[in-house]
Amino acid sequence: MFKVAWLARFPRGMGQEEARRHWRDVHGPLCLQVPGLQRYVQNQVLAPIGTEGVTEGTTGFDGYSCGWWPDSRSYSDAMRTPQWQDLVADGANVFDMDWLWGMSAELEEVVQKEPPATWAGTDRGRFKVVWVVKFRADLDRAKAHDYWTNHHGPLACRIREIGETGAYVQNHAVRAIGADSMPTDEVELGFDGFSECWFEDRAAYDDAMRSPEWRDLVEDGGNLFDMQFLWLGMSAVLEERIMRP
Repeated sequence: MFKVAWLARFPRGMGQEEARRHWRDVHGPLCLQVPGLQRYVQNQVLAPIGTEGVTEGTTGFDGYSCGWWPDSRSYSDAMRTPQWQDLVADGANVFDMDWLWGMSAELEEVVQKEPPATWAGTDRGRFKVVWVVKFRADLDRAKAHDYWTNHHGPLACRIREIGETGAYVQNHAVRAIGADSMPTDEVELGFDGFSECWFEDRAAYDDAMRSPEWRDLVEDGGNLFDMQFLWLGMSAVLEERIMRP
């Protein structure tokens, strides 16, 4: 599976509700027309989160979309289609295209915790949060990815509301997406990945934030992440819209 994420920010002067409607009702259906797209999910920011939980204020982004193709070849073929060009042309109607530079990436998905089977057919698991991360500048990137997967991730799974009753996916940025919509090493990534967690509900999330295991996780974050980047607008509660399961 080949996965790509596009982080997004709305242009100045465009109302939040207008932008969200366009993203959902115009841009989303255009994306669904792109050949080979197997899965497509929009995530629209609802509120920022800090070290103690949901807070007030603004975020540094307005959401992100993820798309899945069977493999890199099918993705590459899709980028040359008129349907993709229609989607790109519509982007300027709803996104700050200059900000997008370096904020789209090919991803390696690491599932740390699958959703509980009991969620199927229920409303549970719809409280979703994301932490967009950048590694500390003094760390080797390959070693940082390994630490995130094999140490920080298991620490998060010690939190009951994640490791037992929730779901948790890490998305490791591999390469940036360039001007031709293809992965490239010529563009500097503006982030190194993001973690997504789904909780049974808001109460479960709040319980997690109060746990000693959460405090351990935050403390360990300083060993790996640029914490100023993380907490100054790059973590958020999301409205998840599964456009194609």
